[in-house]
Amino acid sequence: MSAPAVVIAISGLDPTGGAGIGADIEAIAAMGAHCCPLISCQTVQDSHGVQRVVPGDPALLIEQARVLLADLRPAAFKLGALASKEIVEAVQQILTPFPNVPVVMDPVLAGGGGGSLARQGLADALRDLLPRTHLCTPNTLELTALANEPDKALAAEQLFRLGARQILLTGTHAPTTQICHHLYTSSRQHHPFHCERLDGEFHGSGCTLAAALAARLAQGDTTLEACNASLKYCHHSLVNAYSLGEGQNFPGRLPRTGSTPAT
Repeated sequence: MSAPAVVIAISGLDPTGGAGIGADIEAIAAMGAHCCPLISCQTVQDSHGVQRVVPGDPALLIEQARVLLADLRPAAFKLGALASKEIVEAVQQILTPFPNVPVVMDPVLAGGGGGSLARQGLADALRDLLPRTHLCTPNTLELTALANEPDKALAAEQLFRLGARQILLTGTHAPTTQICHHLYTSSRQHHPFHCERLDGEFHGSGCTLAAALAARLAQGDTTLEACNASLKYCHHSLVNAYSLGEGQNFPGRLPRTGSTPAT
């Protein structure tokens, strides 16, 4: 058996397992790669939303990555909730020795159920990270926040001027009966992806998508191929979502054979 491609996921810890590093591990495994998890922040949250965020120690993050990456060769990086500008600066140092390794950035500024995941200055720091990012996956709210521009088309142009290479704008926040995601490239190519809107709210769908994209890119997919495969996988995980708490549903990212339903 050949060894799977290694994806370094730098994300926050969600104690529910619905989002953050837990979602990354499941989605990356489901897409055929191996996840190496690095924790960017701790959170206090439940299925309703985020109550508190505690950024990690940047020096510890750098030390963990240095030892890890001296031993394992990364095929892609996935960036989730980075929480503070100091953590973003640490991530910049981690990425510097790997200029040709694709980076997928989910620019998390708030939890899906509500609650901030960002300290002051984080949006500015994420803008500085854009030139190193192969693919950025904002929703419409994150796009306009990153660009300081309410118009979506102008906001995308602003991110390209800041150095973004490719943007997959997710359409779940748009008030439409059918969801349309949009892949934009710095050469101004545009590829739409359509899917049906599902009932309910989901905890960790953005993490799931970005992690799946990183796994597909790690295995040699083009961006368009990765988007096609990852959006289908993410939609399938939401079709198979389940409820554990009283808030949002949890994506069914993995098959669960021989399990006993909760009572």
